[in-house]
Amino acid sequence: MNDFIKTALADIEDDPAERDREDPSKEYAGLHHSGLSGKDVPKHFSANHRRALRYAVNWKIAVIFEDQEHKPTYHGRTHDLSLTGTGMLTATNLSAATPVIILLAPPALYVGHRQKLIEIKARQQYSVYSGETRCWRLGFAFLEFKNNGFNVLRERLRHHQPITRVPAVKMVF
Repeated sequence: MNDFIKTALADIEDDPAERDREDPSKEYAGLHHSGLSGKDVPKHFSANHRRALRYAVNWKIAVIFEDQEHKPTYHGRTHDLSLTGTGMLTATNLSAATPVIILLAPPALYVGHRQKLIEIKARQQYSVYSGETRCWRLGFAFLEFKNNGFNVLRERLRHHQPITRVPAVKMVF
């Protein structure tokens, strides 16, 4: 594991224990957010076009830009999460043309248990600004999980109720 990822992990782990459902928009009071950007996002895009169940979790998240010289790291909170991607709330508008490293930090399920960090290579899909959350919302599609990260995420999400359903496939006879 390189030093930049170790530093980002240390920043996440040093934060005090938290609850899963805190309101992330309070952390970024004073900012605003609206509209889609990015040439890869269709005009009719909405969160309901996803093919995987979404979960309203508020976990710590870090984005590491590996392709830049000093590998800058930005911290935020998850807005929603699925097994295929996530929305991130942050005070900074970010744009990545190449894949980035996402570090997810779900809180421990039980008191006294250690937090399991999940490292994922991801591609940024969009960046929007929302007056409702008063921060930037960045969308990321997951490309590759490190080690057993996919199974850790899948198991962790089993403890949450989804906020959307996967669209049913219509059968035509």
